[in-house]
Amino acid sequence: MINFRKSNFNEDYAEILIDNNQKVIKLIWKTYVNFEEYKFTFENAYKISKRNKLKFWISDMRNGKAVTIKAQKWLRNIFIPKIVQLGFTKIELL
Repeated sequence: MINFRKSNFNEDYAEILIDNNQKVIKLIWKTYVNFEEYKFTFENAYKISKRNKLKFWISDMRNGKAVTIKAQKWLRNIFIPKIVQLGFTKIELL
């Protein structure tokens, strides 16, 4: 059973929760974000994941809005390879 606790990242547009026992990070998008907010959120999630040696990622985008092509390319080409190197074994999108 996953038991999330708050991390130090809680903005108007996104929040990051973690479960250290299950090694899960959950990124909750609350609304639309511009590219800089998008990148800032993912970079914080990366730092939290690395520090806590997390291996599973849940991204809850149900309340988020569409992101730009630039943000999609950055995620696909830069960020995802970076978290794969950390040893993430599963990424789930809601």
